[in-house]
Amino acid sequence: MKPYKDKILNENTRIRYFEQGATADQMVWHRDQYDRIIEAIECDGWLFQRDNDLPTPIRIGESIEITAGEWHRLIPGDARLVIMITEKIK
Repeated sequence: MKPYKDKILNENTRIRYFEQGATADQMVWHRDQYDRIIEAIECDGWLFQRDNDLPTPIRIGESIEITAGEWHRLIPGDARLVIMITEKIK
């Protein structure tokens, strides 16, 4: 079972909700098929980590660009996380 729910806005944009209480075990390392930009709408203590990098805080209003095929993961914070995901579908 996925630790999130999506609300599809259009072909390449969705809002993703991770509820409070998500565990680190649920946040697996993964790669995406397309380039993505994620922007936090709600966030409290969540971190983003790229392969071979230290985790960095996710901040409201900042964009994180993820290249297709790049290993990455999220690390849960203290409350729910709501992000907007925009995929660059080729």
